Order: sequence, then C-alpha cells, then structure tokens
Amino acid sequence: MQKEWLKQVYLQIAIFFSLETVPMLGFMGILASGNEHLAVLNFWLILLSCFQGTASAIAYLNCSVYKRHLSSLIQETFFVKKKSSSSISLSFIRRQSGQTNPSVTLVLWSLGRASIQQVLAYIPIQIFGAFVGTATAYLDYLETLNFYDGGRRQIDGPNGTLCFFVTCIAPYSTKLSALFDQIVGTAILCMTMAAMLDPKNGVPKFLHPLFGGLTVLTIGLAFAQNDAYPIHAARDLGARLFMFIIYGKGVWTKDDYYWWVPILGPLIGGFVGAWLYVLFIDFHAWSNREEDEVEL
Repeated sequence: MQKEWLKQVYLQIAIFFSLETVPMLGFMGILASGNEHLAVLNFWLILLSCFQGTASAIAYLNCSVYKRHLSSLIQETFFVKKKSSSSISLSFIRRQSGQTNPSVTLVLWSLGRASIQQVLAYIPIQIFGAFVGTATAYLDYLETLNFYDGGRRQIDGPNGTLCFFVTCIAPYSTKLSALFDQIVGTAILCMTMAAMLDPKNGVPKFLHPLFGGLTVLTIGLAFAQNDAYPIHAARDLGARLFMFIIYGKGVWTKDDYYWWVPILGPLIGGFVGAWLYVLFIDFHAWSNREEDEVEL
C-alpha cells in the first residue's frame, strides 16, 4: 500500500514538470517576441491553462474511481492547481506582456505599470478565457463524468463533481478562515514572484517558469487543505459561470454562498503581497543603490 502511494506521488511529480514547465517555456518565447495582440494572448493563455488543469483533474477520475485511498490533497496540488503557475509567472514576465490573473492586473495598475483601459479590457477576457477553457474540458470528458455519476450531475455527495471545476471549502472551515487563507496564500505568491522577477535580483529569465511552478506547488502543499487555494479570481469565477449552466444556482448557494471568497481573497492578497515587497524591499534596494553611487 505504501509503495503504491509513493509511486503515485512520483508519477504526479513527473507529470507536473512535464506538462507545466515545458509549456511555460514556450509561452515565454511568445511573450518575449513582443506580441502586440495582448488581449487575444491573454484569452488563449488562460483558456489553455484552465483546460489543461481541469482536464487533468477529470482524467484523474479514472484512477480515483478504483483507488479512492489516494490523497485528494495530492490530486489537488499536482493536477487541479498546476495551471495557476503558468498564469502567475507569465503575468509578471514583462511589464506590458500578457496577464491572466486579475490580481496581477490590478497590482500592476496600482503600481502605475498598467492603464485603467488595460484593466477594463484584460479582466473580462481573463474570466471569459476561464469560462471557455472549463467548457472545453467539460465537453471533452463528458462521458467520463457520466460514467462517474451515472449521468446525473450532482453538486455534493459521493458522486458530486462540481468541485472538479471550482474550488470548494472544507467541511470544517468557515468563510472567514477561508478568506484569510486565500489572502495569505496569494500574498505569498505575489511577493515571491515579484522578488523572483525583479531584475535587480538577477534571477535568469529561463528559470522563471520553473520557479513559478515550484512556488505554486509549495503553496498548494501548505495551504490546499482548507479551501483548495484558488489564488486566481478569474479562473474560479469563469469556471463557476459555466458550471451555473450545468448545475444551476447551487454553484452560488453551496456552502452558504461561499462563491465570493475565492474571488475577493486573491484580489486582496495580490495587493498585500506585491506592496509588502515594494515597501519593505524594493524601495530600500533603490535607496541603497543611490547611496552607493553617491559614495563612489
């Protein structure tokens, strides 16, 4: 039993790096080329990201139906949420490059690195990209879902499938604790990514996707237990809008109207993390550099 569990962990680690790091390296090349159609790029990035991650989670049903003893936390961390690493790391690569996370878009606007026109254009596209990506994954794996739940879509229960597409709170958690959890998780993510992608720190660009994926992986292992660490408002809202078509109003009323937590939490956390880095590290780094130049 233990050897089988370890084997599954190693397999998922291998899949994580093969499916996540390689596509991010390819996307970096696209961004570095100075693509002018950023709105279209944003849409396709988040569409592919959501489709890849959601499809991986549904594909895992084939294993979970027969091997329910495997850890759902491992499943969540290595499959459902691996798409977030591409969304975050790609968003910070260049000041005017593609952004797939509303938290990052709003943070860049607050720092004066994005215009209000970009914010108003990017965020709806990000949500729509998540909507289409989730819809594509749902249609592609429709027969698998029918096999799993007998063709009757259920939100809760042993055959519930809603949480394969959107984040759900743990039975023992409250909305307040989940909100705090998301603020902390997204703050750590944005602070880490800001530090990694700050040119003054000298981290090679070709390592950004790898470090971005490892950052999301680490946050997932530490924070996924309470509410599956959404850390991406558009990804959850876009998927939930499509699930509303399939499951009805239950996607909004589930867990005492929990739906707003994975939207508001990452938005607040993005500001907290990025501005903590700017206020406590970035400003002082420039100040020290100017003092050194004066002394010389």
